[in-house]
Amino acid sequence: MIHIKIDTRLPFVPPTTRRNLRFLLFMIHHNGLSLSDLLRKADIPRPSFYKVIKGKSSLIQAEEITQKLMNLIPQHNYIYVKQANEILDKAEEVSGKVDLKSHGNKAIISER
Repeated sequence: MIHIKIDTRLPFVPPTTRRNLRFLLFMIHHNGLSLSDLLRKADIPRPSFYKVIKGKSSLIQAEEITQKLMNLIPQHNYIYVKQANEILDKAEEVSGKVDLKSHGNKAIISER
């Protein structure tokens, strides 16, 4: 099992992509989805995904990768994306950080 620390605020990611990526992180963390499985099903190399979350990919590449991953989550829609982002934002307001798993604003995502 691999653990990845990700800043859930995604400060270097373009705003439109950030909203969807934060939703994906929320879904992975709270619904037991596997990032490895999602990347494999979407045919996305792990380094490409890491470039997106670090803000080192082009806007087009970031949007493309994010959309491929979003398409794998059947229950996603604008309302769910908005609610997940509101939950993460409120957690930051209350505590000054997002504490998804007692690691500050870092989400610990387990990969199987």
